[in-house]
Amino acid sequence: RIRHFAAFCVHGADPFGSDNGSRRNPYEDLDSKTLEIIIRHLGRCFYPCELRGFGYISDEMRTSGFLINTINHLASRPARSASKALESLLADDSIDLWHACLSQARDSQRILRRDAEYRHPTLQQACQALQGGPPANPGDLAALAVDRLRNIATSIRTTDRDEWRLFWNEGSHGKPDEPKVENACRSALRILLDPQLPDPVKTQPEAQHANQARADILVTAHGFQVPIEVKKNTARELWSALRDQLIRKYIVDPASDGYGIYVVFWFGSDKQRRRSDGVRPSSPEALEALLTESLGEVEARKISICVLDLSRPQAQETSLREDPHRHSALPSGPLVGDQVG
Repeated sequence: RIRHFAAFCVHGADPFGSDNGSRRNPYEDLDSKTLEIIIRHLGRCFYPCELRGFGYISDEMRTSGFLINTINHLASRPARSASKALESLLADDSIDLWHACLSQARDSQRILRRDAEYRHPTLQQACQALQGGPPANPGDLAALAVDRLRNIATSIRTTDRDEWRLFWNEGSHGKPDEPKVENACRSALRILLDPQLPDPVKTQPEAQHANQARADILVTAHGFQVPIEVKKNTARELWSALRDQLIRKYIVDPASDGYGIYVVFWFGSDKQRRRSDGVRPSSPEALEALLTESLGEVEARKISICVLDLSRPQAQETSLREDPHRHSALPSGPLVGDQVG
């Protein structure tokens, strides 16, 4: 039955004909759900293959070409329904041989949809954002979140509220002895961040993304969002999570428009994890600079790095006495977040 169905589909849509695949796919006008059904049924019985030379072209090769064209056509649709169809197909293990092709199509479709859904702010929205009102787009939202994170960084090191203690476990005598686990640190950051965000900006913990991936914190407003990935400076994935998690998994969501924030909790140079080449930054400023340098020119326009100095005050004072020329724990130059918006 599937072979009869394949012959019916491929007839008149030969991807390997004399026109080199330029012939219009007769199924272009079908909705995304119907294309998903066709891809799923044919993908279970046919595998991806390429045309070899100019000799005999088998039915399998023709059907494979038809499927590739149909998948690419689905990826060319900026609609949410196309996104759902591609995600559903990628979750189907019965067509795992097509997952590489589908994954590439999904990534292309995400970018297309993100660009299609972007809306420039109106003059009124821009004025409201400049006056401290609600953000008008993901770029505004990212700039707002980075600004508030910088405020928190300043408050932790300059006020007498001992906010850094929220990130440490206390020993039997009430003295902080060990940093809290990453999830607890993430919760502590939300405790400090939430009161600084204006309505209707909210934060969500462990927000769901595609492929069952979860961003640590999601800042949302008016239907758009900015993911925040957090890591301790002792984490094994410290140097890889920026790209492997935040960039590859989270900011591809159309609602983020490519914006994201990478937050690192600094608990002291003695706890700092080395980079793969052996480099071990000795200050939060040095760590932030290295992470920022790892971004490409285009990535740096939308990805912000923020390292929060949560080291115990006495540890910082000792470090400053040992190196009096060391920069302050607070950045004095342009903020990474100034690049967004």
